[in-house]
Amino acid sequence: MSYPPSLQIIHLSQTDSTNLEARRHLPALTGNTPTLPLLVWADYQTAGRGQKGNHWEGEAGKNLLFTLVVCPHDLAAHEQFCISQATALGLYDALKPYAKPCSIKWPNDIYAGDRKVCGILIENILSHGQISHSLIGIGLNVNQEHFTSNAPNPVSLCQLTGHLLDRGALLCAVVNRISERLKLISLRQPDLLRQEYADALYRHDGYYRYRAGGIDFEARILGVEDDGHILLEEPGGKRHRYTFKEVHYLFPDRECE
Repeated sequence: MSYPPSLQIIHLSQTDSTNLEARRHLPALTGNTPTLPLLVWADYQTAGRGQKGNHWEGEAGKNLLFTLVVCPHDLAAHEQFCISQATALGLYDALKPYAKPCSIKWPNDIYAGDRKVCGILIENILSHGQISHSLIGIGLNVNQEHFTSNAPNPVSLCQLTGHLLDRGALLCAVVNRISERLKLISLRQPDLLRQEYADALYRHDGYYRYRAGGIDFEARILGVEDDGHILLEEPGGKRHRYTFKEVHYLFPDRECE
């Protein structure tokens, strides 16, 4: 398997953040025709970030820490959640053989069972009401065997499979799968993305425990709106609508962000 032919690749032994490094290369990117014009990946990040500014733990040389800069074509700002869906589905496609059972925890974490194997941080750059560039930052736990941060439930592919994986080959596979899913956006097939995303959601079937506003409750996932809000319904029929970080998933022994 090879990378998409239009892809520019920058590999660094260390950087502060691959998203920040990608931003530094944006002035050199012209036009918005290429599907995947730039891939920045690093063996180590000194200031890796997750959603809402959370720190991302990654042992040097063990994981995949990278950013894809994609240039959506005629995608309005209010449609940006489809980039999140496409990215999560691309990772889901690539990781299913290793992360079992694999699912997408809303909005776009990749889970193996009840444990987090991959996180995504997407930063969109807008111009005249449209998305000119999307910086898709991804942290994928590959060969790390021990985690020392206070993250509640990390796991690596090595821990799941019992053996080390080839990071280069895995990166190539992931980039290609994400590229294939992003094409559905340019082909204007959001319904396909929406349905497959819903089917792959973590806890998509049944009632589970959640916490919002300091209150614990039981609910099931009704769906995810086009703008990314999740819809939950309690057993009695009461419905809730939340944006990211307004609601938390609960386990018997811990809260999971």
